[in-house]
Amino acid sequence: MARHSAAKKLSRTKRLAKRNLTLREKYGGPPDASRGTAAWAMQEFREDVLVGFMGDLLEREENGITQEQCGVARKALEKLAIEASAISDRLLFRRSIMGCVEKLTAAYVEWNEPPGAGPAQVKARRKALKKMRRARHKLAEAMRKNPYILANELDLDFVKGMYGAIGEIVKVLPEIFENLAKAVERFSRRAP
Repeated sequence: MARHSAAKKLSRTKRLAKRNLTLREKYGGPPDASRGTAAWAMQEFREDVLVGFMGDLLEREENGITQEQCGVARKALEKLAIEASAISDRLLFRRSIMGCVEKLTAAYVEWNEPPGAGPAQVKARRKALKKMRRARHKLAEAMRKNPYILANELDLDFVKGMYGAIGEIVKVLPEIFENLAKAVERFSRRAP
């Protein structure tokens, strides 16, 4: 059984390598991920913004946040999913970026479901945060496996829209989402 699984994984890897070779030929060279490109901005988003957001939630693990504050963050994440829906859904990506963002949003809502600060609530928040990490990992994996598409099919304005959507959390709740605020600020300083 393990042998079959390894062969299947190798087959997937070969298909991905072949697809990337085809895309490399189509776009002529390696993807441009230099500062100021859409690929760079998406990389910053997954490595800095999403990590900062989850770091802020980890700091609030003991007590959670109020339902009103949760509503602000949920609405911003839903706007992020709407922005992400502009990326070709499963036409070019094996895993939908929008689907990953929706899973992240669902896990976030689950994170703040148990009100209170008891051991059961903290345990439930930890479990939801693990789901958020898995969703972020899947999102990062989809981005890593599709560098040519990110570099050549997206524009910086699209990614700025994603930052704008997540930045709404920072505008309303800067004292709660400090790491996220720093990440958004870093991007706005670096982006052209």
